[in-house]
Amino acid sequence: MKYNINSLEEALVVELGTLYQAEAKLKEGLSKMTAIIHSARLRDILKRYLESCDPKRTKIDRVFSYLNREPRSCHTHVVDELINELYNRVQYAHDPAVLDHVFVGELLRISQYKASAYEASLNYVETLGLETPAALLETIVHWEKNNERELLELFFHEWTEERVLL
Repeated sequence: MKYNINSLEEALVVELGTLYQAEAKLKEGLSKMTAIIHSARLRDILKRYLESCDPKRTKIDRVFSYLNREPRSCHTHVVDELINELYNRVQYAHDPAVLDHVFVGELLRISQYKASAYEASLNYVETLGLETPAALLETIVHWEKNNERELLELFFHEWTEERVLL
């Protein structure tokens, strides 16, 4: 579907509509992946990541309410492709440690994409001078950054090189 974006508010509505759909798709698509993960810590991180999808959607709903708008159905081609890429890469990882590392790498890619999209939305609302939506989006950006930090810590500090086939 094509949109006319003639204002920052319209750009915000499109961006948030995409993120709203992305959270739903990620929750559905990634929940199927918990069974293949070998690391209990990674399963815990993924579980919390999936549990955060609904609160993020609730905060996006609140921004829409503040704008007196309804969430617009927007395609999430990028998120669809990122989920497909995750599926494709982990299916070829046969060693459990390698699979977990590949999974973290792909989840980091998804999280970084979403963080940048939430930051773009935050920039829009700050430019528009919308304090309440800014506070809501700042919370989501904070959650995304914490998730990214936790994944990086797991990837680089908790897993030793001996676990990975080099």
